[in-house]
Parts: sequence; structure tokens; C-alpha cells
Amino acid sequence: MAIIVTPRTLLIVGALIIAALILVAAYTAIAGVKVENARYTESPKAVGVFMTIKNYKLTQTCVIGAIVLEQARVTVELHETIYEEGAYKMKHVEKLCISPLGSLELRPAGPHIMIMGGHEELVKLTKDGIIRLNLILDDGSKVYVEAKPAEISGGHGHG
Repeated sequence: MAIIVTPRTLLIVGALIIAALILVAAYTAIAGVKVENARYTESPKAVGVFMTIKNYKLTQTCVIGAIVLEQARVTVELHETIYEEGAYKMKHVEKLCISPLGSLELRPAGPHIMIMGGHEELVKLTKDGIIRLNLILDDGSKVYVEAKPAEISGGHGHG
């Protein structure tokens, strides 16, 4: 049985391909980047913020910073944990990237967000039990995050 390709068939196939591309573009624009399970741990001089960041885009996206939304004099940095000279150390990094349709787990002893400042300033951030911040993405967009206290099952010393 032979398949006959007519101009009408080509037009229908082309329209279906265009419709599929529009749906994929709309999905990635709507879905974008989402955050799950945002939590934090405290020490006297720093707060570690952890979460799962999911990238629903068809392209890589990178977190290039974070801004705390409370009035507090703190420094916010992206960190990763490295093993060097027989010990684990935190290292400041410029960005944390998530592959297309992938996810990145920010966790103790791994990549995470570090908020540093004096004890009084950190108390301001956690007074109501929620830390509010915006992740800044490499395309200029922001993702709102509300982090709650982590349930402690071990320690991750910050400070």
C-alpha cells in the first residue's frame, strides 16, 4: 500500500507540527522553574537554605543569586560543598545550574544558599518561622521562595 503525499497532506502535517511547537513553548513558559520543600537551618552566624529546584524549561537555567525579602543587613551567597585537603569546605559559586527538564537538590553538605550576618539580623529573618526570598535566574526572572525550619536529623554546621 503506497502513501500518497498531496499538498493538502503536507499542509495538515505542517500545521500539526506548528501546533505541537506552540504547545511546548506555552508549557515551558507557564511551567518555568518551580521550588519544592524549601527549608532552612540556623546557627549563630548563618542560615543555610535548602530546596529542590525543578526546571520545566527545554533549556538549561541557572540560579545566579538570591535576595532576602526582609529588612535585614545580611549577605546572601550561593555555595557548594567540596572535599579538599581531607575536609569538607563550603565554596562560594557564581551560579547553580539546572539542566533542561531537570532538577537540582540544594542540601546540607551539597549546593545550598547561605545567609550570613550578625545574630540580631538573622533573628529578624526567622522571627515568624519563615524566610522569604527570591531566587534570581540567569534570564532575569525571579522565583519566590518561602523556607520553613528544617526538621533536624543530623547537623550541618554553618558559621
